[in-house]
Amino acid sequence: MYAKIYISIIAVLFTFGGAIAQQTIQRSSTKDTIKSDVIVVRAYDPTVSDANKINIIPNIKDSTKVDVKFNYYIDAEKADAEFEVMPIKAAKILPEPLKKLYHSNLTAGFGNYYTPYVEYSYNSLRSKKNSYSVHLKHLSSAGKLKLDGYDEKVFAGFSNNLAEINSKHFVNRNSTITLAAFFNRDVYHNYGFLVDSLPENVDSLPAKDDYKQRYWSAGANIRYMSNNIDSNHFNYNTGIAYNYLENLQKGNQHTIEFDGNFNKFHKREMLGADIHVGTYLFEQDSIDNMRVNIGIKPFIKVGNKKWQIKAGLDVIADVYDEAVNYYFYPNVHFEYNIVETFLTPYIGIYGRNDVNHYSKIIRENPYITSNLAVQNTNNLFIGKAGFRGKLSKSLSYNLGVDYSIINGMYFFVNDTSTKYDNTFTVEYDNVKLTTYSAEVYWAKTKKLSFGLKGEYFQYKMDSLLKPWHKPEYEITLTTRYNLRDKILVNFDIFAISQRFAKDMYNVKTPIKLGGTIDVNLGVEYRYNKLISAFVKFNNIAAVKYYKFNQYPTQRFNIMLGLSYSF
Repeated sequence: MYAKIYISIIAVLFTFGGAIAQQTIQRSSTKDTIKSDVIVVRAYDPTVSDANKINIIPNIKDSTKVDVKFNYYIDAEKADAEFEVMPIKAAKILPEPLKKLYHSNLTAGFGNYYTPYVEYSYNSLRSKKNSYSVHLKHLSSAGKLKLDGYDEKVFAGFSNNLAEINSKHFVNRNSTITLAAFFNRDVYHNYGFLVDSLPENVDSLPAKDDYKQRYWSAGANIRYMSNNIDSNHFNYNTGIAYNYLENLQKGNQHTIEFDGNFNKFHKREMLGADIHVGTYLFEQDSIDNMRVNIGIKPFIKVGNKKWQIKAGLDVIADVYDEAVNYYFYPNVHFEYNIVETFLTPYIGIYGRNDVNHYSKIIRENPYITSNLAVQNTNNLFIGKAGFRGKLSKSLSYNLGVDYSIINGMYFFVNDTSTKYDNTFTVEYDNVKLTTYSAEVYWAKTKKLSFGLKGEYFQYKMDSLLKPWHKPEYEITLTTRYNLRDKILVNFDIFAISQRFAKDMYNVKTPIKLGGTIDVNLGVEYRYNKLISAFVKFNNIAAVKYYKFNQYPTQRFNIMLGLSYSF
């Protein structure tokens, strides 16, 4: 009862207090008015305070422990498992598929200056025992050229013909025998007439057969060589060759040559020797020249991946006209790999005796006098130094300088004993020759490559006024491009400085033979693996150039042709 009374009293008090407070506020609001400016700094952004998670994990503590015990047993019973073993074949690494080979290839073309070209090759297919080939080639021209100071053109045709066979027999894993035979027939016309000797009447010009020269030669050789994979075995490469050469005037040369290369490793040193024996007999009319040249060149070679040195002595015996001359030359070469494949300096000291037999000279100048006999050249000293290396996988270089002391170096001069001064004989001099050379080769891929080579020559003559027909410099640029084995492009530039020829009627004033820049381009289009077509442009700039005094060469030359494999 008292509780109800207390509750009633408290409710009355709260009600009365609330009424008094409301009246007080109304009075205050009536008497005082709040006046103020409100500046809103930013829009109202309600936020909620971060809530902290309570990381307390409930844990029930059970004070009663129950131990569970049970018994079990295994009812052992055999289970039969049947299976069949499937064999797995051994893995094989298959080689790249071999390209199909064709026995024969025939190429033919024709160019201006009435220039036919035919070449045929026949090769055996793959064999572990034997291989053989046949090669036939013909290139000729029936063009005419104009001589300086003469109004009419003269016949300047030539013809080169070659037939050769080669065979190789693998005796066993360690040795091979090769056999080869050839027949060669070349025809030239000595069209380099001295203009003053030609008749004014064009009809009186000599017939082309009157100044024709023909060389034919035939020969054979046999070689026996080792194929040892292990370099510690005795290695050899020997051969003997016979060659017969005859000119139109019935002058002939018999050549018999034997050569052998032998070497073997003894511990870390390679011991070896090179042997050469050559017999050269030239006969024409009353001329009978026989020369025998024997060379024995022992050497020792030592080194490792970092450096190599070769030291030897070349002993030469030269028998000519019943006189015997002996020559001794050093043969020393040293190189050191400073930076692997990047920089390799080298230096060498050598000597050499050059046998200048008739067949060698006509390959250099086919317009020589028919009975010309040239003396041997004695290279008393040859010093060589330089460095080579690779700047990258695709760029290599070789820079060097040679210094030679040469006795009896020969130079071609016009032979005034002939009617038209249109053949050459030689003059000799002792020479000190310095040669600076630089070579760079770049091949980014197999499809594109560039090669640049330059040589600069300095001749110091003893008696001759100039080094007749020798250039001061030669520069060669070669470019090869292969577009998907479909289009092949060859682009070459040859630059040769001016040279000098001896004026046989005014010996104090040499004749200047102008230099040349010869630009050549060849393009081949392969229609498929069997058929292709080609075009060749030679001397694109049509530069006038004299290879020898009074002998201008053909200017712009173009040839079109086809090639077929079967």
